Amino acid sequence: MPSFLLLGDSYTLGAHSEGSDHTYGLSLKRSLATTPPSPGAWVEGDIEIVVEGQRGDVVVSADSNDGFMGRLQKRLETALRPFDWVILLGGTNDIEDSAKSAESIAAALKALYQTALAHHEETKVLALSVLDYPEAHLWPEMKVPEKRVQLNNLIRDTIAGPLLPPGRAIFFDIAARIPPHESDGQTLTKWYDEDGTHLTVEGYDLMGELIAEEIRKLAGGGQTTETS
Repeated sequence: MPSFLLLGDSYTLGAHSEGSDHTYGLSLKRSLATTPPSPGAWVEGDIEIVVEGQRGDVVVSADSNDGFMGRLQKRLETALRPFDWVILLGGTNDIEDSAKSAESIAAALKALYQTALAHHEETKVLALSVLDYPEAHLWPEMKVPEKRVQLNNLIRDTIAGPLLPPGRAIFFDIAARIPPHESDGQTLTKWYDEDGTHLTVEGYDLMGELIAEEIRKLAGGGQTTETS
């Protein structure tokens, strides 16, 4: 039975303005069961999805017992068996803090990747890029969009670097697959919520489907979109 730990903030929780939370874990599980890496390999009832999302949480925290690291360590310590995958999306709330550099956020993410990989010799990490979101562009002086791009490049470099085991740490540029605007650069796509920050239900479902597609490629030994 494959098990997945989804670690993140409100994007992982599935926050939106249309009603109750709608995590991408729902469509991830459904998609993996509908089209497993090999015929009959996984059925929905055998796929374990643990959602560890928290609104407003940050990866750079003064206290290791708080933030992403605290939640990750607690989940790993209390897991009944090792997770096969830790899917991690973090840094969105950090990039809005002018006191935090992209380098410091990337370093905190790297520590999270290493902690997850140390959980078990077969545990893999799928490191997601930080999503673009319309509200980030409202205050150009904060340079949040530029910081996001810089952070994503650093995440990619971290995954490709020598300090993480090849084949067990994978970068997936999810942001490139979920654009916030139509080709006119103004109209919101159906993937983004009217609040200007979060995804819609359809957006979260797409996110889960895209991640499932990447997992299938990796589990089946196929070519991935982004690899370490």
